[in-house]
Amino acid sequence: MKSLKCIIILSLIFLISCKNNKAGNTDEIVDVKDSVFDMKSTIKKSLKTDVLLSIKTPKNCNEISFEVFFERFGKDSLFQKQRVKYPLKESYIESLDPTIIKTDTIYNISEYKYIDFIKDKDGMKREYEKYSIEIEKIDNENIYYKNLGYDNGIHIIFKFKLIAGCWFLVEILDEST
Repeated sequence: MKSLKCIIILSLIFLISCKNNKAGNTDEIVDVKDSVFDMKSTIKKSLKTDVLLSIKTPKNCNEISFEVFFERFGKDSLFQKQRVKYPLKESYIESLDPTIIKTDTIYNISEYKYIDFIKDKDGMKREYEKYSIEIEKIDNENIYYKNLGYDNGIHIIFKFKLIAGCWFLVEILDEST
């Protein structure tokens, strides 16, 4: 019976102290909420950093062939982002004058936008903006993957380079008119 009275008295004291805490110390509650918010923000930043750290240059990938690499590169967005050599130079003709070439630079993985190469195999089946694909082997370490328009001025070159046994997209040159 004594223990029951002690539990009730301790519970009442606890409840009263909680009510006093809520009524008089709202600043502390806000600080706790702010701390939780800061902690969530820190965790999100940490997760982004971890994702970026996990997407680093692969080691010893020893690609069997460009075709095998490109099949995965064309359909796997995460793999594609891993296999871009940053900073990536992207050049294009800015005006009607083909001598004026503008160059943008993609500095990191978060700026890079996935390019859907899967649709390329149906480029000539399109009603408008038809194009074909040409793969030009420059040498053992450089391959150009080209989108060549059919009577429409499309001419895009994706330059790939073999670096330490791994294929990377190193430059995009859009000479479309």
